[in-house]
Amino acid sequence: MRQLLIGALMTLALGANVACAKAYSMAEIYNGACALCHGKNAEGNPEKKGPALNNLSESELAYELLILV
Repeated sequence: MRQLLIGALMTLALGANVACAKAYSMAEIYNGACALCHGKNAEGNPEKKGPALNNLSESELAYELLILV
C-alpha cells in the first residue's frame, strides 16, 4: 500500500512539472542556444568558429543536430 501511495505521489509530481513546462518556439530555441555562434540568420560566425547553417538542406541539418547528441 505504501509503495502504491509513493508511486501515485511521484506520478502527480512529475505530471505537475510537465504541465508547468514552457513550450518554446523553434525561434526561441535557436536564438537562445545557436545564434551566438551561428549568427542571427544562420550565416555563421568565423570568430566563434560557428559554421554557416543556412546553406544546409533539412536532412543535412537534422543529421548535424543528431550527431551533437
